Amino acid sequence: MTDAVAELASCDEARVRLRAATPIADAEAREAAVVLMREAIRRDAEPGEWCATAPDSLSALLGEGSDVLDGPALVRVAAWLAAAEDTRAAWDDDDLRGRHPALAARVLALDPPPGLRERLERSLDSDGVLRDDASPALKRLRREWRDAERSLEERLGRWARPFGSDAYVTRHADRFVALVPAAGFPRRRALVHDVSASGQSLFVEPLEMCDDNNRLLELKARVHEEERRILRELEEAVRGERAPLIALGTALAELDGLRARARWARRVGGVAIAPGGDRLRLANARHPLLVMGAEGRADAEVVPLDLDLGGANGEGPSARLLLVSGPNMGGKTVLLKTVGLSVLLAHAAFPVPAAEGSAVPDIEAVYVDLGDEQSLERGPARARRDGARRGSPCTRAVRRARRGH
Repeated sequence: MTDAVAELASCDEARVRLRAATPIADAEAREAAVVLMREAIRRDAEPGEWCATAPDSLSALLGEGSDVLDGPALVRVAAWLAAAEDTRAAWDDDDLRGRHPALAARVLALDPPPGLRERLERSLDSDGVLRDDASPALKRLRREWRDAERSLEERLGRWARPFGSDAYVTRHADRFVALVPAAGFPRRRALVHDVSASGQSLFVEPLEMCDDNNRLLELKARVHEEERRILRELEEAVRGERAPLIALGTALAELDGLRARARWARRVGGVAIAPGGDRLRLANARHPLLVMGAEGRADAEVVPLDLDLGGANGEGPSARLLLVSGPNMGGKTVLLKTVGLSVLLAHAAFPVPAAEGSAVPDIEAVYVDLGDEQSLERGPARARRDGARRGSPCTRAVRRARRGH
């Protein structure tokens, strides 16, 4: 079930948390989780998005031993900061917060470091490349570099033109050169950097332009040094907010996880059940795998079950023991699995595919002992054939004993 719910989450961290979900032992923590899930189910049925995330995980980006934050990584941090602000903006309504107070409290607790998103977005484009306006020095150096490149390329083009229509300007090892015909070229006029694959052309650098090429390399080095300096400053600014940023990512991932549970609840017709009391009452309960397998199939019908155990009614104590009997492949195992899954889902603060009014007691442990091997997905006929061939675990043990194993 956890895998199915996790597929409905938007971010990696929420999916990891959902797949690792287990029943919550602490009753108070479980009750709080169920309250949040109940509100999430109601909110998800209303129009409009109420939670935003970024694709990956802030914990992975900023955790101990994480890699250096380059431009693309810093853009991902900015995306999480934008998601936090978008989530808060989605709850900027008093009536909405009043209908879902527990969820609203979680959203209002989101506290992105002030000014960090604006600084990152002002310095980096969507691909993580530094903008010219990231610093005055970078803007000036890049302008000088572009102007020097354009000037040298134009001069070199005029120099190469007399060598014929096949001559043109290109680059070789970060230097501007001209490709000219090898036949008859006066070697004293230029440095020969390379020969074409055919041997018919030369990559040459005019002697009078060597200083300009050197200046270009120096400008490029200064540009890259300024870029490295700015990226180091941005990384230090992000690392300085490491703890609040990780907390922010965790809070958004939790909201995303609640939204995924709410989406799954709508998909399977699930409700939030807070375990408590001594009554196990399931109304219109269905096995979630059967419900998901029936989606989109006009001929598929999932038969719900009603069950009431424990507690007290108006005429005295109700039953605390249920004996399930019937023919092979009659649905006994499906019933037991449905009950067991409903109990476990409720204790993990996951939606239970059942009707409102269902109840699950606070249970300390669930024990399972299923004899023969069955598959809800393969269907009764195939499961019956496979079971007849293999037998139950006990039957197979007897067979091995007879063979001397």
